[in-house]
Amino acid sequence: MARILSFHLLIETGWNRVLTHGYPSGEDIQAMTAADGIILPQGCSKELYSLARTYCRHVFPDYEARFAYPGKTGQSRLFAEYEAPSPRQVVLENIAQYDDASTIFSYPFVVKGAWGGEGNNVLLISSRQELMASRDRVDGWLKKGGCVVQQYVPADGKSLRVVVIGDRFFPYWRINRNGEFYSNLARGGAVVSGDKSWPELQDRALEKLRSFCRATGINLAGFDFLFSLETVDPQPLFLEINYCFRTKGLGGPDVFLKLLEDGVRRWVEGLCLPSSSG
Repeated sequence: MARILSFHLLIETGWNRVLTHGYPSGEDIQAMTAADGIILPQGCSKELYSLARTYCRHVFPDYEARFAYPGKTGQSRLFAEYEAPSPRQVVLENIAQYDDASTIFSYPFVVKGAWGGEGNNVLLISSRQELMASRDRVDGWLKKGGCVVQQYVPADGKSLRVVVIGDRFFPYWRINRNGEFYSNLARGGAVVSGDKSWPELQDRALEKLRSFCRATGINLAGFDFLFSLETVDPQPLFLEINYCFRTKGLGGPDVFLKLLEDGVRRWVEGLCLPSSSG
């Protein structure tokens, strides 16, 4: 009988263990070696994930890309290496390069710290004055993990979020009704869900994303896409990947948990193990 070990507090498999201080004990590692599959918390550490993969072939979620390409600077490399269309961007090496950013990008452009979600550590720079005013903040980002300068994409305050759970994809739009830069829910954006919302654009993003997830193995994340208003036939641009994301656009925590449980069940069934434990 297949043995599925869960370290996730809300995913019951019949064989659950609670990590002490978030790190596995010797007994936890012994359990890993005996497991046919392991379920990890969404926000698990790199160390925990690496141990799980060392002792068990099958681990959910698949975080190989998350830890191999960390933060927004890593995602910039990931998109480039897998030829995923994205806004033109440059990973900054030092603050002097930021001083010269306007020679690479015309105003306005976007600058992002490597870490932070929901629009945090993201600035729209519209002038030399704003560039200089943000200089100390950007220098801090560089010292704490890196920074990306990115082409501004005029999207009228609209972005597409697609949540990937296992082998299923759940799209919804986030819109700032005032057409402002930030469409994040935490910064004034509103959710517009359903297949009837710009379905052709959704389909284009889903086609690209399915191919990208097959190539990278990513099976639990929220992807953000932009569509440029400056093009007659706008194509989806990969903006960023959120491995820990809000659930409001999916219907809230309870709905997300049901979707996650279903995703884990489908993942276990797809392993072709002798039998599943739940």
